[in-house]
Amino acid sequence: MIESLKCVQYFKGDPLDELTSSSPCLPPLQPSRTHKVFFRCDSNPVKPPIPYPDDYQDKWNGLFVRMPCSPESVYPVYEGGANSLISRWVVIEKALRNKIKSSDELKVKNLVHFNFNNVVIHVIRFAICMEAILSYNYRFKSYWNFKTLEQLCMMNLIPDGGNDNFFGNTLSGICSLALNLPIFVTKPIPLLSCRKECALTLSQLQIASLLANALFCTFPRRNCHSQDAEYVNFPQINFSHLLSAKADSKYNTSRTLHVKIEKLRCILHYFHRVLQKFPTGSVTFTRRCLGNLSPDWSRSELTFDQLRLHVNATGSITDAGPNTLQVDFANSYLGGGVLNSGCVQEEIMFALRPELLVSCLFVERLGFDETLIIEGAEQYSVGSGYADDFCWAGDFIHSDSGMKRDKWGRWNYAVVAMDATKYSNPMEQYNVEEMLRELNKAYCGFTDELFPERKLPPVVATGNWGCGAFRGDVELK
Repeated sequence: MIESLKCVQYFKGDPLDELTSSSPCLPPLQPSRTHKVFFRCDSNPVKPPIPYPDDYQDKWNGLFVRMPCSPESVYPVYEGGANSLISRWVVIEKALRNKIKSSDELKVKNLVHFNFNNVVIHVIRFAICMEAILSYNYRFKSYWNFKTLEQLCMMNLIPDGGNDNFFGNTLSGICSLALNLPIFVTKPIPLLSCRKECALTLSQLQIASLLANALFCTFPRRNCHSQDAEYVNFPQINFSHLLSAKADSKYNTSRTLHVKIEKLRCILHYFHRVLQKFPTGSVTFTRRCLGNLSPDWSRSELTFDQLRLHVNATGSITDAGPNTLQVDFANSYLGGGVLNSGCVQEEIMFALRPELLVSCLFVERLGFDETLIIEGAEQYSVGSGYADDFCWAGDFIHSDSGMKRDKWGRWNYAVVAMDATKYSNPMEQYNVEEMLRELNKAYCGFTDELFPERKLPPVVATGNWGCGAFRGDVELK
């Protein structure tokens, strides 16, 4: 009986390991006009790649990410009875180095001396963090309450040693990651703007430094989302909304707090892992635009019986393994609500693989015929549940899953971010124009024709794309 059970197949089609047995060949890593590499291509593969160029270069204009360490970024202060502008990076350095690193340690020692209990100590630690972030974001003092971080501390839910290890070790390490930004990321980062086909390859350590700055909300001009804001067409990158929680008409406070706390636990675990041992790999972000290369679907002679398929109702997209192209059911603004209250497929994927989050810094909203390919992002956590029930469920070691790195130092799989159409009237999706839009979007994400010299993984891992909240028809998709 036991032997017969072992022979039962819980899938239809071809075995997954047969489909993923081959991996695409890669050319040598080198920068080009459409591929920007932010480190030396001859770096030692067992150490974090060496940033390139050696010295920090800055470009303060609308074509590049406005960096918090830019000498052009200034902040108004009132000193000596007069208003003046000073370097915002100086204010950030003072806040992160003096307030969090030094003042926290001094105040906590004094509290322990006077026998205050741990709850009081953690409240003071939280207040110091909040004061530091607001010192260079003062105009948002009335809007950011940092309730998520406060509750995380009060409930002692910070992973990897709780509050004591976080405030005693991890937090100062994250500060160092943030403050070393001009050392780690020395080349200006071009914005992957609408209809701009370009690829960026960053080291994992460079991404960690950028995300540390996002955690401390240092990126200039990224907190305003009014219609005339410079970055209105870009996703949110500063973590202010994730760190804060307010009741509103859409979500109740307890639901908002739970979801945000669990996503923040994933991110803090990521920083703990990075600080335990600096990662040595890289990640590539490629914006694709189909343009006039859309196929004539009416002339296609392919039939479904010509495709090799593996259908399994028990797995998940992120479990598909190596040599797969895993579909992110994306929002046109990358990440969707990951840095706010959202917690469905895309948000969970970004929380478990925080390196995906850095795409929010430089990827403009996706157009109707555009996708984003992210190759090599590492998974650091596992989660359980979905939506309101999502929870951080512990550590994940990517190498233990059978995954290996390619010649560029990237984990050998990719994510394709592709946004389906959201239908207020589901009947609209059966219109020819709507079906062509979805076909072309998928083709843009899956085809090798756009970058024939850089083949994508041979297997697409997907599910009910655009169904659920977007009201897509499962059979049609």
